[in-house]
Amino acid sequence: DDIVTIQEKIGIVGYTNQEMVEEADKNARVYLRKFEKFHDPLEDDPGVLIKKFIDRG
Repeated sequence: DDIVTIQEKIGIVGYTNQEMVEEADKNARVYLRKFEKFHDPLEDDPGVLIKKFIDRG
């Protein structure tokens, strides 16, 4: 609520359409699953990522 008040005071027009946000989230998850299926699961550990790049040459 505070952010909306600040946006109004400085003239920023913004809104959140929950349905649009949920659809975008769903689409992002689908793309991520497709990417992981093609490239192996994503890793959070930079050491694992670096090793994968070295191994692939």
